[in-house]
Amino acid sequence: MLKVNSDSSEYPESPKPKINKIEWFPSHQTLVQIIHAPDLGISKPISQSRYNASSIYEWNINGLIEYDILNILQQMTMTANAYKTQMGTHDKTIAELLIAGFSGQLKGWWDYYLNEQERELILNSYKTDKDGTIILDDEGNSLQDAVATLILTISYIS
Repeated sequence: MLKVNSDSSEYPESPKPKINKIEWFPSHQTLVQIIHAPDLGISKPISQSRYNASSIYEWNINGLIEYDILNILQQMTMTANAYKTQMGTHDKTIAELLIAGFSGQLKGWWDYYLNEQERELILNSYKTDKDGTIILDDEGNSLQDAVATLILTISYIS
C-alpha cells in the first residue's frame, strides 16, 4: 500500500503554465502545393516510339512481367494504327503484318498452340454489336476486327 504525504511544504510551488499564442500573418505569396508522382517501381525510362507503315516490327514477350507485356500490346496497337492511317491497310493485313514479327513465345503460340481453325477465326473476325450482328460501314461492308481480336487473345493467354 502506498502512503501519500499530504504535507505540501516539501514541494516548491510551480509557476502557472503560460500559453503561447500562435499568431498568423497573411502572406502575400500564393501557396502552391507540389504533387509528386508515386514511385511505380519502373526501372526502365519511359520512351516514346515512332512507327511507320513501311516496316515490320519484332514482337517478343519472353520473360516479361505483366506490365511489360501490356506495354508491348499497346505498342502493337500503335503500330496497327500507323499501318491503317499511313497506308489505309485492311485490318486482316495489319494482323498478318503483326504476326510476321512474332518471335519467341508468341511465334510458338501462333504456329504450334493454335490450330488452323483458331488462326482463321482471329484473322477473319468482324466487329459485332451486342446481339452478335456484324457491324457495317457506310458502304455496306463488314468492319474487320482482326487486330483487336489478336491483341485481346494475346492478353488473355499471357
